[in-house]
Amino acid sequence: MTEHGLTEGCLKAILNGTKLDAPVVVQLLDHRVINNNNNTGQAAQTKRFRLSLNDGRNSFTYAMIGNQLNDAMERGDFPNYSVITISKHVCNSQGQPGQQKKVLIILDMTLKTPGDQVGGKLGDPQPLNDLGNNPAGNAAPPSHPAPQAANTGFGAGGVRPQGGQNVSGFGNNNGGGGFGGGGNNQGNGNKSGGFGSGGFSGGFGGGNNNQSGGFGNNHNNNGPRPQTNGSGNKNANNQNFGGGPPSKRPNLGGNNGSAAPNPFRPNNSGNFAPNSGQNNGGMRQQTPSFPNGNAANNTNGSSFGGGGFGGSSGFGGGAPNADDMDGFGPGETPKNIFPLGALTPYTNKWTVCVQVKSKEPIRTWTNATGGGEVFSMWLADASEEMKCSAFKNEVTKWFDILQPGKWYYIRGGQLKPPRDARFSKGKSLEMTMSGETLIKECTEYMEPPKITFKFVPINELQDQIPNNVIDVIGICSVVEPHTSFTSKLGKQFTKREIELRDTSQLSVRLTLWGAQAESFDEANTNAVLAIKGVKVSDFGGRTLSAVPGCDLVVNPDIPEAHSLRGWFDSAGAGTAAQSISSGGGGSGSTPWANLLEVTERVHGTNLDVKGYYFEMKGTIMKVENTDRVDRILYRGCPNKIDGDKTCNKKIIDIGVGQWRCERCGVDHTTFNWRLMLSLEIADFGGCIKFVGVFQEQGEALLNRKAHELGEMSQNDMSAYQAALTALHFQSFIFKLRARMENFNDENRLKYNVIEVKPLDHVRYQGIMKDGLRALLTE
Repeated sequence: MTEHGLTEGCLKAILNGTKLDAPVVVQLLDHRVINNNNNTGQAAQTKRFRLSLNDGRNSFTYAMIGNQLNDAMERGDFPNYSVITISKHVCNSQGQPGQQKKVLIILDMTLKTPGDQVGGKLGDPQPLNDLGNNPAGNAAPPSHPAPQAANTGFGAGGVRPQGGQNVSGFGNNNGGGGFGGGGNNQGNGNKSGGFGSGGFSGGFGGGNNNQSGGFGNNHNNNGPRPQTNGSGNKNANNQNFGGGPPSKRPNLGGNNGSAAPNPFRPNNSGNFAPNSGQNNGGMRQQTPSFPNGNAANNTNGSSFGGGGFGGSSGFGGGAPNADDMDGFGPGETPKNIFPLGALTPYTNKWTVCVQVKSKEPIRTWTNATGGGEVFSMWLADASEEMKCSAFKNEVTKWFDILQPGKWYYIRGGQLKPPRDARFSKGKSLEMTMSGETLIKECTEYMEPPKITFKFVPINELQDQIPNNVIDVIGICSVVEPHTSFTSKLGKQFTKREIELRDTSQLSVRLTLWGAQAESFDEANTNAVLAIKGVKVSDFGGRTLSAVPGCDLVVNPDIPEAHSLRGWFDSAGAGTAAQSISSGGGGSGSTPWANLLEVTERVHGTNLDVKGYYFEMKGTIMKVENTDRVDRILYRGCPNKIDGDKTCNKKIIDIGVGQWRCERCGVDHTTFNWRLMLSLEIADFGGCIKFVGVFQEQGEALLNRKAHELGEMSQNDMSAYQAALTALHFQSFIFKLRARMENFNDENRLKYNVIEVKPLDHVRYQGIMKDGLRALLTE
């Protein structure tokens, strides 16, 4: 241990694969934000943080943190020069073979000493290189002479030969084929190149001691080789176009052999090498490859059509593909496991060990190019969670194997930004299986991944943008039975409405869907629910809807739940909560409709019992009878009946300042003004007349009490009429009831206002957008 308790030398040990059982203490020298960009050019939602660390002996500049630590970094919990304790980490390699670098990924860390108390860099750490093997610039010289660099691409030829010259080409040095001539020929020079060669791997073109360029040579193993190729090629080890099976194409290299060769046979090292025989100009088959890019006694580069291992690629070649089955055979365990939080769209050859948190049923899809089956699931490890989807053949291959709650190794697939952000739970990446995906069950015990919540209080939901995906916690105060319905497209859905409340004395309606709605226990009433992944909607006030794969935890063991439980048991249970979801909407019990839709829905329907309830945005075209006070106001009986209930029956003026209630049989000297409006309301779908509005809703429309309007009617008739006509052409959100009533033996459809609210333009725009989406999907 050094000053401030730094674990000296731990960085190099971790990067070289040493397993450390105890947490390590290091210094955070610096950090920077790396923004991931998706393929649409828009910034991804998740930032990445790159850290520079110091253990007192060495420093390393390529450390990353898991996404679960992003909030702490953004809050400034870990300032530069702080001493931190790393309790969980993984180390992985990224990049192509020969170009790899180590990445230290921190999954859990805590602050030990703030940076302002440390004041600067501790010790004199030597920087580690990308592989973490030696301090940069101080690496020990190799015990054997290093081979010539395996460069590729367009360039000069290879190492200049002794006693000769390298005349031509788009070239490369020893170890990799490409365009160009030359090689590591210590004999006579390369007189004329064609499309290049490599010292130990073939490509297009002339090779060592090539008098007239053919299509390449291939010396597959180390050690001396005869140096002839091209026209008049007499070397059995050389083959045009890299060597290969017999071909019907013409002999481009002018070879003399007459017998068709056996194109591949094992060589002395156990690898495949071109066989001796005639050069037929065929395409060279790629040699078997290995995860670390090496094979026994084979360190040469690759060329067009394939090549050796360990070197860099030339045109059309590239580093050999890793052996995708490594670790997935019987009795094997995959290595180099990446945490989900460390994956990016540019991560290559990754393997993850994840738990299947949830799995959706198989469904079908169709589009202009075809259709098939698809299923989705949510995967998680200690660092992150991610949605994964499988299509067509991958559904048949993997659906029955993958079971919720079990752990699996998964290798291969596409990583890209979500196709539909509404179902991504705010994540910046999702996984799609491909034909190269490998899956193997992990039988070792793995600690279940912890769910991290970012709760939004109910009183802050009004500030959330519709379609945002958030986390919420509350007391489950209402659990309604689950119901099933058929959409306009003929699909069956199951949903259940529940209500959550918290210490803000507000409540919000949450809709559960599918199997989650069916399995939710009604006994959870008054339990604490924490839900990760709910979508905010303004369809019916502020409402929430569970997204596929959301996490719902009953009575979680977290501080927020304990605090909420204590409040509810001590005081909350005896108080009423105000709903921010009142009025309903498309996801509630009161549908949204325009007057044209209402007319179609109520036609031929028996509405004489409960009636038909709906919600609409309407404009008041006219207030009826503004010149007749008795049609709008009346005096009501103030007598109390049935406890605290007021009679409010219309009373009769009997003179001498008294009024009589025929219902109560009592004479009164006082009364209550009662309000009864009759409106004409219209929207773009039609117009309805004689809509009844009573006391509380009329007062809400006028923004004044009934007794104030009554006094105006007695003292200032012009002010009274002005207060009523001020409602003309004003728009509100109305909840209405349509019911058939009998008047003089004639049935009439009567509308009454049940609730009225000011027009919320943001909410109304959301409703219109939802309506347009529904039209487009029909």
